[in-house]
Amino acid sequence: MKSETETRGDGQEPGASGPAETRVFQQSVRRFLAATAPEASRLADGDSLGRSPGEGRSDWSVEVVERTGSTNTDLMARVHQGDCPPRTALIALEQVRGKGRLDRTWSAPPGTSLFLSMALPMASQPSWWGLMPLAAGLAVAGALKAVAGGGQTAGGPITLKWPNDVRIGQKKVCGILVEAVAGTAVVGAGINVSQAEAELGFPTATSLALAGVRVSREELAAAVLVRTAAVWRLFDRPDGAESLLTAYRSDCDTLGRPVRLQLTESSWVEGEAVDLAGDGQLVVRVDGRLRQFASGDVFHLR
Repeated sequence: MKSETETRGDGQEPGASGPAETRVFQQSVRRFLAATAPEASRLADGDSLGRSPGEGRSDWSVEVVERTGSTNTDLMARVHQGDCPPRTALIALEQVRGKGRLDRTWSAPPGTSLFLSMALPMASQPSWWGLMPLAAGLAVAGALKAVAGGGQTAGGPITLKWPNDVRIGQKKVCGILVEAVAGTAVVGAGINVSQAEAELGFPTATSLALAGVRVSREELAAAVLVRTAAVWRLFDRPDGAESLLTAYRSDCDTLGRPVRLQLTESSWVEGEAVDLAGDGQLVVRVDGRLRQFASGDVFHLR
């Protein structure tokens, strides 16, 4: 895999940005999209999604900006204005007010992370809308496995913590936020690519580089786009929810663990995460009784 400097080809140092870099970055993503192997669309259970070779690789409209507050905020505004067709992807070389759950914000040093938001159709059935965050996590985890050459890295296995934190070992490498607006799902992902440990700011975070995975942001963006398009097609299939949940369970490290589920700043429950409901809710055995939760921050207790 090439380094970012090698793939840019414009003579700029990593972390530098400007119109030339955004153009070269965009062109590089498109080249990686065109070259992506059909195997990138396969789920963990071997389901190839019924795709023909090449389908879904180049039907993304990819836009790259130098700097923004939040790619999700930008795409949602465009959806409101009717200026954002499905399969629009927005990448920022620098993002200073990234959005997370519970109105959290975050940022990263320029040139070290992939900041990507995607406009996608809502799941075909309203009862499946709760599965979209899980689908987004499954897609990104699959993309990371593709660029890492498998599910195991020097930092540990690539797994999911419910609903869609992507982790390497016991540390978070990617956060995902799914927001619905005007019949469109806006999926945002922030992936730590090349940070050193001192640049992360949290002991519970890691980067692909720290896990021994060397990949350019351009190649990673293409892998995420291809994988997301493939996973999203499950929502067009009658058995889509079942296939999605089967694949998700195989990647989810939360199931079978004792967990604490933080519901609000002052309330939580503890129990064993035993399964997923058909709509994606987490099923937790609490004091001998099964309860379902649609949202909350999960902490693994062991």
